[in-house]
Amino acid sequence: MTQTLEESVGQLIIGKVPAKVLDDDNKDCLKHGITSGITIFSENVEFREQVIELTDAVRLFSRHPAIIAVDQEGGAVQRLDKIITPIPSMMAMGKLNDKERLDLVIGLAGKQMRLLGINCVFAPVLDVNTNARNPIIGTRAFGSNPALVADLGAAVIRSYIDSGVLPVAKHFPGHGDSDVDSHLTLPKLNHDMERLESIELFPFRENLLIAPAMMVAHLWITALNKDPLPASLSPEVVSDLLREQMGYQNLLVSDDMLMKAIGNTWGLEEACVRAIAAGLDLLLVCSNAADARKVNEAIVSAVRSGRIPEERIQRAARARQAALNKIPAHDEMDKARRLSILEKSVSASDPIVLDSSFKALETRGFPRRAFAVAEPIHLFIPQHDRYQLKFRESLLELLPEMEIHLVEHRYKFNDMTDAQCAEMARNSGQNCVLFTFRAVINRQQLKLAEYLQEQAPNRLLVACDIPYDLDILQDWENAVAIHDPSDLGVRAFAQLVARQLMCHH
Repeated sequence: MTQTLEESVGQLIIGKVPAKVLDDDNKDCLKHGITSGITIFSENVEFREQVIELTDAVRLFSRHPAIIAVDQEGGAVQRLDKIITPIPSMMAMGKLNDKERLDLVIGLAGKQMRLLGINCVFAPVLDVNTNARNPIIGTRAFGSNPALVADLGAAVIRSYIDSGVLPVAKHFPGHGDSDVDSHLTLPKLNHDMERLESIELFPFRENLLIAPAMMVAHLWITALNKDPLPASLSPEVVSDLLREQMGYQNLLVSDDMLMKAIGNTWGLEEACVRAIAAGLDLLLVCSNAADARKVNEAIVSAVRSGRIPEERIQRAARARQAALNKIPAHDEMDKARRLSILEKSVSASDPIVLDSSFKALETRGFPRRAFAVAEPIHLFIPQHDRYQLKFRESLLELLPEMEIHLVEHRYKFNDMTDAQCAEMARNSGQNCVLFTFRAVINRQQLKLAEYLQEQAPNRLLVACDIPYDLDILQDWENAVAIHDPSDLGVRAFAQLVARQLMCHH
């Protein structure tokens, strides 16, 4: 069937649904080929049947073979953790360094996503986290060793393909040493090519032959662009480095084109035109149908004016289809059957992921000194908008018969004065558990730790996100790094404490 130029361009645009059902505007965009799929976010997810109905509707209305994608990395970044089995962070899996276990965990995640009707996942993260103060990668990376990242990344890619989900390796050319968040501003990577080749580019180069798709970051590489220009808009990065020098010919996907790293300077439509001209094949427009229409119109206009060759659109469409050909077409199994299989899978897999998170815990000293169970245990826990850190509830659930008095103190980890730290520490008794959240960045937590050291003889430090907090708080002899601030990671840590308390009860 002959396509209009608008329909051809629509194959290159993945939109976003603003609610839990497919709204009329997005239906119209899909039906007329203005877009060719959606990215699912947490606000689109309520329960399993609802998500299945949403993905079924996207496929039903889509003029093109639909891409239904999600960020389901594990740990801190997973949109479906309330309805399918949550999986550990990749830093936790990197700590384990067990490819057989990783294949098991990723395989079950992929199969459950397929049952929901999702056919694309923005993972694995191939960034090498070399900067302890990185505000955006952290526990999303396998670690700071490029060879480890490359090796475990390959295992994730293969496992997702085997389970029928298209993996998109990210964030080329490497976000691990950035010190700002590209959602907010343009990060700058100021390394020469020798350094980039040995660290940042290494995991991507090692996976060129097996990765069916890669995501390109909004990240300024000064070795390739003298003036500020995100890699996603840079012909020097996309066409010259990745396509020509490295020889990668598969699907190239943008990060969200609404990020301020590009929007603040170029605006949405101009940035999308530049991204396609630079060599990207698929654009994530994670806002609304109106913006998706504007992007389609801008690219169509650029083709008609000669700014973008029509062959560039055709090549992108071929890359898109070639990537989809790497996985099976959607299984038309009825909804009730899919729900039944999914429910059984989720029920059976929780022990697997919880055991994985438990084995990934990194301990220093603990439990060298037992808590005095007759005394209250004071919990100092950061207030975080996204991560609830429900340690108290998790521990009490594990020890329903034990008389244990837990006193919870929630603190503003990124906004406290010295006086507030001192006042909070005065509330501590003999037993103290201090949870930190990126104390290497939010350093006022170090002051709270200092005051607590003076108050509590039985104290335990818990780095609930990145493990680097343990390095700067060496005086805390008892310490644990969870590598994962999600509910799963906190439950695993609660198991560790429960065993210690039962031993000394």
